[in-house]
Amino acid sequence: MPDVGDFVPELVCMGVDLVICGVLYKAYSTTNSILRDLSGSPQIPIDDNLRTVIENHAASVPSGDASSYTIPYAVVRGDVSPLGKTVCSSYSTDMVKGVIQKVVFTEHKRNMSRTGFWVDSERLLHQYTNHAPFCLANSQESMFSLVKPYVEVLDWNDAARVDLDTVYDNFESSGGGLGSHIWGWVVGDMQKGVQKTEMMLTEGTTLTGIGELVAGPMGIRLQPPSDGRPYYLVKNSLTSLIKEIESNRTVFKVFLGIFGGVGAFISGAALWKYYKKRQVEKEARVNQDRLDTIRADRANRPVREAGDNIPESIQCVVCLGAEREVILLDCGHVCVCADCADELIRAGHACPVCRAGIVRVMPAYVS
Repeated sequence: MPDVGDFVPELVCMGVDLVICGVLYKAYSTTNSILRDLSGSPQIPIDDNLRTVIENHAASVPSGDASSYTIPYAVVRGDVSPLGKTVCSSYSTDMVKGVIQKVVFTEHKRNMSRTGFWVDSERLLHQYTNHAPFCLANSQESMFSLVKPYVEVLDWNDAARVDLDTVYDNFESSGGGLGSHIWGWVVGDMQKGVQKTEMMLTEGTTLTGIGELVAGPMGIRLQPPSDGRPYYLVKNSLTSLIKEIESNRTVFKVFLGIFGGVGAFISGAALWKYYKKRQVEKEARVNQDRLDTIRADRANRPVREAGDNIPESIQCVVCLGAEREVILLDCGHVCVCADCADELIRAGHACPVCRAGIVRVMPAYVS
């Protein structure tokens, strides 16, 4: 049997490819599961009948005392409205107000890599977040009502995705002189500057919220699903979100097919290599059996008289002490005895006459 050590490169490549395929298949199956959940989730309109619709919905689950009703995974769409105070932009020249503010400070540099090339890099220096309680409301409903229907949004930071608007983005270049520039070239670390980015969820933005919808004594709330399904607060409609995730699924599927094909190719190459080695081993066993048979036939040959030298024409060119017994193929030279042929094959040597490779041996009958 071929040695496992002969297939180490193929086994390593197949292992890496298997891990990549496993990760891609996990992402593909997870995306499929998300699409099934999104496609089957009910869309609940935010209107005056919101509580009644939740309580009477087929997917609604009442609590033990029937004080609250929960739809495990539902879709609501409305305009962002603060529940009290708002958050104001710290850097925008306009008076931008919202309910979530995220400010990020990023350092941009150029570093000398180990290969000798300059590469751009980024490093997060600092970030902070401010937020205020908010809800999703339908501004077109109950225009003459003092209390408009709304859904309070809880734990927005646990959402798989929250769409924020960039209200301020400024890059401040480092004002170093010629000396600092030269020093940066010497040490391989050049400061380019700091980028300041402010993102906000502004008041009045229309969002699609997808999560667990609860109607209880404290009002109607949208919160992260307790069963672990993804929680979304996005600007896209449900249809647009599904199409976006479907495109991601297609990418995973394509890469899964590519790496699956690579794995199949590596497996085929390994099997072909295994087959060739088995053929070589089989031929080696056949050669060994032939040589053993030739040695066994020596007992039936006439014994030479003492002092009778072997003629040079039939003398083994290697040991010079035995008769030529085998023909070396594919070159066809009859030049060695069975013992020397065995040693030549075992050591991987070539034909001693023409230096051609020895593929197999056959018995030779020299008269």
